[in-house]
Amino acid sequence: MVRKRRTRGHVIADLSTNHVERFALRCGYSIERVQHDYGADLGLLTYNPDGEVENGQVYVQLKATDRLDVLRNGQIIAFPVKRADLELWLREPMPYILVVYDAQADVAYWLYVQAYFERLQDFNLDRMGRTVTVHIQRRTCWMSQRQDDLRGSKSVCWNRPKEWSTMSDRTLTYDDLGRLLIQLGFVRGQTSGNHQVLTHDPSDTVVLLPPRQPSAAVDAIHFLAVRKTVVDRGAVDEDVYDRALENMKSAVLSRA
Repeated sequence: MVRKRRTRGHVIADLSTNHVERFALRCGYSIERVQHDYGADLGLLTYNPDGEVENGQVYVQLKATDRLDVLRNGQIIAFPVKRADLELWLREPMPYILVVYDAQADVAYWLYVQAYFERLQDFNLDRMGRTVTVHIQRRTCWMSQRQDDLRGSKSVCWNRPKEWSTMSDRTLTYDDLGRLLIQLGFVRGQTSGNHQVLTHDPSDTVVLLPPRQPSAAVDAIHFLAVRKTVVDRGAVDEDVYDRALENMKSAVLSRA
């Protein structure tokens, strides 16, 4: 009988996870391992100075190698990523961090994926092949990561104008968000468990609002998810959505 073997690939994959977890924990973060990897290996939660958990999480995709592909200047790492992964990463409102682990040197390098591709002029994923090569600066070493850097990437996500529009002052409630969607052409459907269901038949869009008290302030992550869904599905133009959101906010503030 031939027993299953633990390969070198298995070893360095575990080493990469241990490497990232160790430094993240030293920064005061917590790490959740993803059981089924469909584009992320780890979920990283951050905390404010009082130790309170912050909204959202940072997704981490790990890539371990014994043969780092360093370009001739010695300062740039070239690493191929699958287009299928980018389809997921670039449409995710929360930060995706690609970590390339050099098992021979026990060093990891990281890339903030969405920010990297936003800086590439004329980049069009639809014209890419099955893989896309990214270039990572060797100075972006994971062990030198400051505690505020990843927390900052989440703040950037919250504060991007229009594309990642959200309400940072927690003015609106889940009831307000439901009424906003109705104003934009959605209708209430049958509830799914404790979730609110709103549908938009022309675009075949369904929005599930989480089981919260109607008067509870909407979490930023839910603002992002709803906006992303209705805009990406073509249910509402992004400018129309943003204007309606601002009008709703103004109306709520005038009642306060």
